[in-house]
Amino acid sequence: MKKNTLISVLMIASLPAMAAVDNAQLPENIRVPGGHVEKLQVQGEGKIIYVCSAKAGAPGQYEWTLLQPQATLYNALRQPVGQYYAGPRWDLNDGSQAVGKPVAGMTAQGGIPLQLVKIDETRGEGALRNTSYVQRLATQGGLPPTSLCDKINDRAVEEVPYKATYVFYQPSKP
Repeated sequence: MKKNTLISVLMIASLPAMAAVDNAQLPENIRVPGGHVEKLQVQGEGKIIYVCSAKAGAPGQYEWTLLQPQATLYNALRQPVGQYYAGPRWDLNDGSQAVGKPVAGMTAQGGIPLQLVKIDETRGEGALRNTSYVQRLATQGGLPPTSLCDKINDRAVEEVPYKATYVFYQPSKP
């Protein structure tokens, strides 16, 4: 492991912890399955980018559809530690990356849906190594725009600010 990567991993690992998630208190469909333990929490702050486009299967109707998310990830000290992109994909400054597929979601009051993502692939030797699941919790904002989306505005793009907590899990040690 490179010296800079080791320093980044140690910096992330030694930060003050945010309160651990009690999965038993979450709706069942976004709970992490047994056999996994929480390893990291970060706060995502950024924007959800939407595009106005023709509604599939409904000639003459238009709707705002998700184009992509973009967010900076912060640790408990409000220091930037990485980025979040479409995929979904999380890249940390320590060189680690996690990419997965949503397996469940649920509507949230005043924000984009809560979500459970199963990680398909991790890269790098940093904090995201061996990540198995990610939860998106405590969402605020990011809902589709309320502005007019019609033929005149076809292909218009709008950015909507959002915040969310991302909680990363890894398999339990036997």
